[in-house]
Amino acid sequence: MPFIRCIIRQCDVKETPEEVCRQMMLRKMVEEWGYLPSLIAVEKQIPEKRRRVDIFAYAAVEGSLKPLIVIECKQKKITRQAIRQALGYNMALGAPFVALVDAQGNWHCFHKQQNGYVSYTGEPTYHALCKFS
Repeated sequence: MPFIRCIIRQCDVKETPEEVCRQMMLRKMVEEWGYLPSLIAVEKQIPEKRRRVDIFAYAAVEGSLKPLIVIECKQKKITRQAIRQALGYNMALGAPFVALVDAQGNWHCFHKQQNGYVSYTGEPTYHALCKFS
């Protein structure tokens, strides 16, 4: 199986369809949306679960790091089950935003409100999301 270079972890990883999707999203985050690589975690362990979230980004706010966005990468199309899974992961992580992206580059982003989540229709750039933190 071929390998692909992870731009965040700076190592070679197996080139699976999900990994290609993850690297596509990481590149977009860093090169187009203004995220600093140092504020991104890949395959972050979810506290008290034996699961990992694909991408987790922090916001640098007043000298400390705060959760900003959880991103789940899917090799196939995004389903309701995948959305529920990502929102469930975020219950333990506490980010104000959750996004899902598929291998075709389709993505859905949600913003956490007091009464649940609402769709976030703008591009989830670092500076746009930090305004909500």
